Amino acid sequence: MNKNQRSGFTLIELLVVIAIIAILAAMLLPALASAKRKAQAAQCLSNVKQMTLACVMYASDNDGLLIPDLDQQTMAAADTGAWIINLISFYGNATNLFMCPTTSMPNTLTGNTEAGDVVTPWESTEPRGSGKFYYGSYGYNGWCFSDKMGDGSGIPNNYYVMDSRAKHPSETPIFYDQTWTDSWPTETGCPDQDLYGVVGTIPTGGVGANSFNRITKARHGSGGGTLASHNFTGIPSQLKGAINMGFLDGHGELVPLRNLWNYYWHAQWNPALVINQNLVAN
Repeated sequence: MNKNQRSGFTLIELLVVIAIIAILAAMLLPALASAKRKAQAAQCLSNVKQMTLACVMYASDNDGLLIPDLDQQTMAAADTGAWIINLISFYGNATNLFMCPTTSMPNTLTGNTEAGDVVTPWESTEPRGSGKFYYGSYGYNGWCFSDKMGDGSGIPNNYYVMDSRAKHPSETPIFYDQTWTDSWPTETGCPDQDLYGVVGTIPTGGVGANSFNRITKARHGSGGGTLASHNFTGIPSQLKGAINMGFLDGHGELVPLRNLWNYYWHAQWNPALVINQNLVAN
């Protein structure tokens, strides 16, 4: 054997191998991240479907009445997120369903309630003053409260109250990705300017701070998650991102934010009043 024969790799060869590995990693990591986001979105949709089916079961067991905003454990006045304990009271303590797997950064609760964002769950103490708090990533359609309570109480005829009053159950949202516990969308509500952040500003034509600005949060889909805009100034048809939604007929689907105005959010919903193509974010 030639004593001068080279063994091993030269520094240049090692650098070439390292560069190739780095290039392959750069190519693979985005694909892996995308696959992870899709898996999380699928789990989120499963959560929404199960919560929606629980709500449908509640109506079936209560002569068609939908979940009320009244705390049925303490019979206290309606308060933020009372549907949480009402749902738990009837269908077990599977509170893990309240959390989208993309939201894994809980706040430190400083009061009774605290809003979330696309990667942070909201928090709510239920019942008030009990010291027991819940995390969640989903909101309930306030127009489905059977006791007509909450921020939409000034428009009582908008409430569904019973499942039979929904003439378009496959297009009537119940649960969906949201940064707060509930919302009362109206036809003239506009998208929020911050598609990433918390509750947002009061929307034109909305009910208080509870209209589409709580729902237009880009948690999933293209342009969603950490890519969600903090300064959206366009019209709804230009919205990017999507949320998972469950409907009164029991099905669930991933819905682009730009399509949110196509559904029957309340009992008197009139598609002719939807002028979302001319609305801009507040």
